[in-house]
Amino acid sequence: TDILECYQSLQIVFSRRNEDYKTLRRQYFGDLRAPAKRTRSVSETQEEMLTVYNLVNASLKRYLASLAGAVPTAKAIPRRKSSEELDKAARRTKWIRNIWSDNEMEIKYGQLVWLQSLLGMAPIKALPNTNKASGFKISVLVPEFCYFKPKDDSWDVIDKFIYTYRRYKNRSDDTWTLDPDRKEFDTTYLKDTMIEYWDEQWVVWIEDGVEKYRLDHNLGFIPVSTAANIPIPHNMVSEGD
Repeated sequence: TDILECYQSLQIVFSRRNEDYKTLRRQYFGDLRAPAKRTRSVSETQEEMLTVYNLVNASLKRYLASLAGAVPTAKAIPRRKSSEELDKAARRTKWIRNIWSDNEMEIKYGQLVWLQSLLGMAPIKALPNTNKASGFKISVLVPEFCYFKPKDDSWDVIDKFIYTYRRYKNRSDDTWTLDPDRKEFDTTYLKDTMIEYWDEQWVVWIEDGVEKYRLDHNLGFIPVSTAANIPIPHNMVSEGD
Protein backbone atom coordinates (compact mmCIF):
# COMPACT_ATOMS: atom_id res chain seq x y z
CA THR A 1 0.00 0.00 0.00
CA ASP A 2 2.81 2.43 0.88
CA ILE A 3 4.50 1.72 -2.46
CA LEU A 4 1.29 2.31 -4.42
CA GLU A 5 0.65 5.56 -2.54
CA CYS A 6 4.24 6.64 -3.25
CA TYR A 7 3.76 5.81 -6.94
CA GLN A 8 0.49 7.77 -7.15
CA SER A 9 2.06 10.84 -5.55
CA LEU A 10 5.12 10.65 -7.80
CA GLN A 11 2.85 10.43 -10.85
CA ILE A 12 1.50 13.84 -9.90
CA VAL A 13 4.97 15.25 -9.22
CA PHE A 14 6.33 14.08 -12.59
CA SER A 15 3.20 14.66 -14.67
CA ARG A 16 4.58 17.91 -16.12
CA ARG A 17 7.84 16.19 -16.99
CA ASN A 18 6.05 13.42 -18.87
CA GLU A 19 3.92 15.92 -20.75
CA ASP A 20 7.07 17.76 -21.79
CA TYR A 21 8.62 14.48 -22.92
CA LYS A 22 5.51 13.74 -24.97
CA THR A 23 5.80 17.13 -26.68
CA LEU A 24 9.49 16.59 -27.47
CA ARG A 25 8.88 13.12 -28.91
CA ARG A 26 6.06 14.46 -31.07
CA GLN A 27 8.33 17.22 -32.36
CA TYR A 28 11.05 14.72 -33.23
CA PHE A 29 8.70 12.27 -34.96
CA GLY A 30 6.62 15.03 -36.58
CA ASP A 31 5.78 14.60 -40.25
CA LEU A 32 8.33 16.16 -42.57
CA ARG A 33 5.61 16.97 -45.04
CA ALA A 34 2.31 18.73 -44.42
CA PRO A 35 -0.64 19.24 -46.77
CA ALA A 36 -1.15 22.76 -48.09
CA LYS A 37 -3.69 24.49 -50.32
CA ARG A 38 -2.92 27.28 -52.72
CA THR A 39 -5.76 29.10 -54.47
CA ARG A 40 -4.76 30.24 -57.94
CA SER A 41 -8.16 31.65 -58.81
CA VAL A 42 -11.70 31.57 -57.62
CA SER A 43 -12.43 28.36 -59.51
CA GLU A 44 -9.03 26.67 -59.37
CA THR A 45 -7.49 25.11 -56.25
CA GLN A 46 -4.37 22.97 -56.41
CA GLU A 47 -3.58 20.34 -53.77
CA GLU A 48 0.14 20.03 -53.11
CA MET A 49 2.58 18.92 -50.42
CA LEU A 50 4.66 21.52 -48.61
CA THR A 51 8.02 20.23 -47.36
CA VAL A 52 8.71 21.25 -43.77
CA TYR A 53 12.20 21.08 -42.28
CA ASN A 54 12.07 19.28 -38.93
CA LEU A 55 14.73 21.18 -37.00
CA VAL A 56 14.50 18.98 -33.87
CA ASN A 57 14.88 15.79 -35.88
CA ALA A 58 17.76 17.08 -37.99
CA SER A 59 19.68 18.61 -35.08
CA LEU A 60 19.51 15.45 -33.00
CA LYS A 61 20.60 13.25 -35.89
CA ARG A 62 23.58 15.50 -36.59
CA TYR A 63 24.52 15.32 -32.92
CA LEU A 64 24.32 11.51 -33.00
CA ALA A 65 26.42 11.42 -36.17
CA SER A 66 29.10 13.57 -34.55
CA LEU A 67 29.38 11.04 -31.71
CA ALA A 68 29.36 7.96 -33.94
CA GLY A 69 33.10 7.54 -33.69
CA ALA A 70 33.36 8.62 -30.06
CA VAL A 71 32.14 5.53 -28.25
CA PRO A 72 33.74 5.59 -24.78
CA THR A 73 36.10 2.86 -23.63
CA ALA A 74 36.66 1.57 -20.10
CA LYS A 75 40.00 1.23 -18.40
CA ALA A 76 40.83 0.49 -14.76
CA ILE A 77 43.48 2.71 -13.21
CA PRO A 78 46.02 1.07 -10.87
CA ARG A 79 46.09 2.48 -7.36
CA ARG A 80 49.87 2.65 -7.42
CA LYS A 81 52.68 1.76 -9.79
CA SER A 82 53.51 -1.74 -8.68
CA SER A 83 53.48 -4.95 -10.67
CA GLU A 84 50.71 -6.33 -8.47
CA GLU A 85 48.46 -3.29 -8.89
CA LEU A 86 49.16 -3.09 -12.62
CA ASP A 87 48.13 -6.73 -12.96
CA LYS A 88 44.93 -6.14 -10.97
CA ALA A 89 44.08 -3.11 -13.12
CA ALA A 90 44.63 -5.13 -16.29
CA ARG A 91 42.27 -7.86 -15.03
CA ARG A 92 39.63 -5.30 -14.02
CA THR A 93 39.88 -3.65 -17.43
CA LYS A 94 39.36 -7.01 -19.14
CA TRP A 95 36.39 -7.75 -16.88
CA ILE A 96 34.74 -4.37 -17.51
CA ARG A 97 35.24 -4.60 -21.27
CA ASN A 98 33.75 -8.09 -21.22
CA ILE A 99 30.60 -6.70 -19.56
CA TRP A 100 30.56 -3.86 -22.11
CA SER A 101 30.79 -6.25 -25.05
CA ASP A 102 28.33 -8.77 -23.61
CA ASN A 103 25.70 -6.04 -23.24
CA GLU A 104 26.30 -4.57 -26.72
CA MET A 105 27.01 -1.19 -25.19
CA GLU A 106 27.97 0.31 -28.55
CA ILE A 107 24.28 0.05 -29.47
CA LYS A 108 23.01 1.07 -26.04
CA TYR A 109 25.36 4.05 -26.10
CA GLY A 110 23.53 5.40 -29.16
CA GLN A 111 20.19 4.87 -27.43
CA LEU A 112 21.39 6.70 -24.32
CA VAL A 113 22.71 9.60 -26.37
CA TRP A 114 19.38 9.87 -28.21
CA LEU A 115 17.42 10.05 -24.95
CA GLN A 116 19.91 12.39 -23.33
CA SER A 117 19.94 14.81 -26.24
CA LEU A 118 16.18 14.94 -26.87
CA LEU A 119 14.72 14.55 -23.38
CA GLY A 120 17.70 15.68 -21.30
CA MET A 121 17.92 12.49 -19.27
CA ALA A 122 19.01 8.91 -19.99
CA PRO A 123 18.32 6.32 -17.24
CA ILE A 124 20.32 3.10 -17.06
CA LYS A 125 20.12 0.05 -14.78
CA ALA A 126 22.88 -2.49 -14.12
CA LEU A 127 22.26 -5.72 -12.22
CA PRO A 128 23.91 -9.12 -11.74
CA ASN A 129 22.34 -11.63 -14.10
CA THR A 130 23.27 -15.30 -14.36
CA ASN A 131 21.80 -15.52 -17.86
CA LYS A 132 24.48 -13.19 -19.19
CA ALA A 133 27.93 -14.56 -19.99
CA SER A 134 29.54 -11.62 -18.18
CA GLY A 135 27.27 -12.01 -15.17
CA PHE A 136 25.78 -8.51 -15.56
CA LYS A 137 22.86 -7.07 -17.48
CA ILE A 138 22.77 -3.38 -18.42
CA SER A 139 19.40 -1.98 -19.49
CA VAL A 140 18.36 1.35 -20.99
CA LEU A 141 15.16 2.46 -19.26
CA VAL A 142 12.26 4.52 -20.59
CA PRO A 143 12.50 7.99 -18.96
CA GLU A 144 8.71 8.40 -18.72
CA PHE A 145 8.52 5.20 -16.68
CA CYS A 146 11.08 6.39 -14.10
CA TYR A 147 9.96 8.00 -10.85
CA PHE A 148 12.50 9.19 -8.30
CA LYS A 149 11.92 10.17 -4.67
CA PRO A 150 14.75 12.15 -3.06
CA LYS A 151 15.60 12.22 0.63
CA ASP A 152 15.47 16.01 0.73
CA ASP A 153 15.00 19.13 -1.38
CA SER A 154 18.59 19.10 -2.64
CA TRP A 155 17.92 15.96 -4.71
CA ASP A 156 21.39 14.82 -3.71
CA VAL A 157 20.38 11.32 -2.62
CA ILE A 158 17.56 9.28 -4.15
CA ASP A 159 15.62 7.49 -1.43
CA LYS A 160 13.23 5.45 -3.60
CA PHE A 161 12.94 4.58 -7.27
CA ILE A 162 9.86 3.27 -9.07
CA TYR A 163 9.80 1.91 -12.61
CA THR A 164 6.37 1.14 -14.03
CA TYR A 165 5.44 -0.39 -17.36
CA ARG A 166 2.83 -2.49 -19.10
CA ARG A 167 3.32 -6.20 -19.51
CA TYR A 168 2.18 -7.65 -22.82
CA LYS A 169 -0.10 -10.64 -22.38
CA ASN A 170 -1.80 -12.91 -24.84
CA ARG A 171 -5.46 -12.05 -24.46
CA SER A 172 -8.31 -14.53 -24.49
CA ASP A 173 -9.05 -13.56 -28.09
CA ASP A 174 -5.42 -14.30 -29.09
CA THR A 175 -4.58 -10.67 -29.83
CA TRP A 176 -1.59 -8.76 -28.54
CA THR A 177 -1.35 -5.19 -27.28
CA LEU A 178 2.14 -4.78 -28.76
CA ASP A 179 2.71 -1.62 -30.81
CA PRO A 180 5.97 -1.81 -32.84
CA ASP A 181 5.66 1.83 -33.95
CA ARG A 182 5.18 3.25 -30.48
CA LYS A 183 6.25 6.88 -30.23
CA GLU A 184 4.63 7.92 -26.95
CA PHE A 185 5.00 6.34 -23.53
CA ASP A 186 2.19 6.55 -21.00
CA THR A 187 1.97 4.97 -17.55
CA THR A 188 -1.73 5.45 -16.81
CA TYR A 189 -2.58 1.82 -17.46
CA LEU A 190 -5.56 0.01 -16.08
CA LYS A 191 -4.42 -3.59 -16.63
CA ASP A 192 -1.22 -5.61 -16.91
CA THR A 193 0.75 -2.92 -15.08
CA MET A 194 4.06 -3.84 -13.46
CA ILE A 195 5.57 -1.67 -10.74
CA GLU A 196 9.22 -2.27 -9.92
CA TYR A 197 10.16 -0.60 -6.64
CA TRP A 198 13.73 -0.07 -5.38
CA ASP A 199 15.28 1.35 -2.24
CA GLU A 200 18.68 0.73 -0.67
CA GLN A 201 17.57 -2.61 0.76
CA TRP A 202 14.49 -3.92 -1.02
CA VAL A 203 13.23 -4.56 -4.51
CA VAL A 204 9.51 -5.26 -4.86
CA TRP A 205 7.49 -6.28 -7.92
CA ILE A 206 3.78 -5.39 -7.98
CA GLU A 207 1.43 -6.55 -10.73
CA ASP A 208 -2.04 -5.05 -11.12
CA GLY A 209 -1.83 -3.62 -7.61
CA VAL A 210 -0.85 -6.93 -5.97
CA GLU A 211 2.62 -7.60 -4.58
CA LYS A 212 4.12 -10.61 -6.38
CA TYR A 213 7.69 -10.75 -5.16
CA ARG A 214 9.96 -9.07 -2.61
CA LEU A 215 13.72 -9.47 -2.34
CA ASP A 216 16.18 -8.18 0.23
CA HIS A 217 18.98 -7.28 -2.21
CA ASN A 218 20.98 -5.49 0.52
CA LEU A 219 23.17 -3.69 -2.03
CA GLY A 220 23.14 -0.51 0.00
CA PHE A 221 22.28 1.53 -3.09
CA ILE A 222 19.74 1.72 -5.92
CA PRO A 223 21.28 0.22 -9.10
CA VAL A 224 19.85 2.91 -11.37
CA SER A 225 21.76 5.89 -12.68
CA THR A 226 20.75 8.83 -14.85
CA ALA A 227 22.94 10.72 -17.29
CA ALA A 228 21.76 14.33 -17.37
CA ASN A 229 22.43 16.33 -20.52
CA ILE A 230 22.33 19.85 -19.07
CA PRO A 231 21.90 19.33 -15.31
CA ILE A 232 19.77 21.76 -13.35
CA PRO A 233 20.97 22.05 -9.74
CA HIS A 234 18.65 20.49 -7.13
CA ASN A 235 16.32 19.19 -9.79
CA MET A 236 15.88 15.71 -11.24
CA VAL A 237 14.72 17.07 -14.62
CA SER A 238 17.48 18.38 -16.87
CA GLU A 239 17.43 20.08 -20.28
CA GLY A 240 17.97 18.48 -23.67
CA ASP A 241 19.70 19.98 -26.66
